[in-house]
Amino acid sequence: MVGTSFNVSAYPNTGLVEVNVKTGKVKLTQHIEGKSVSQSAILPAGERGWIRVTDGEMGHYEMLAPNYSSWITKEISFQRTPLAEAFSVLENTYHVKIKMESSDIGRIPSTTNFANKKLDFIVDVLARTHKLKVKRNGDEIVFSNIKK
Repeated sequence: MVGTSFNVSAYPNTGLVEVNVKTGKVKLTQHIEGKSVSQSAILPAGERGWIRVTDGEMGHYEMLAPNYSSWITKEISFQRTPLAEAFSVLENTYHVKIKMESSDIGRIPSTTNFANKKLDFIVDVLARTHKLKVKRNGDEIVFSNIKK
């Protein structure tokens, strides 16, 4: 493989711009409005960098985000991932809105792997695994606790 391949994620609900570098190198630069000084970092293959939109803080990790290409590959992996984060991955991958009737649901850790599965299958597995109820309304999915 020759060249550079990378993925940029900049979803409004996260407040982050994130770059995952698969091959080659990428220079990540933060230009701060009104200032002549900028920050930058060279990211080699296998690393990810990020810039927080609210304050311009910048950083990098020596590993790719686990689901950075799920929107293309439909391969999703959660390793003790809080459901709020898992739902965000599903929203960005399948272009739906997922809500929780209780914030407690978002803190439930989930460990699952899905490869080329339809959204309905994934939602049903998560609901059954964590004993949650699901309501669907068009492109919106709502998870709630089962009443005891």
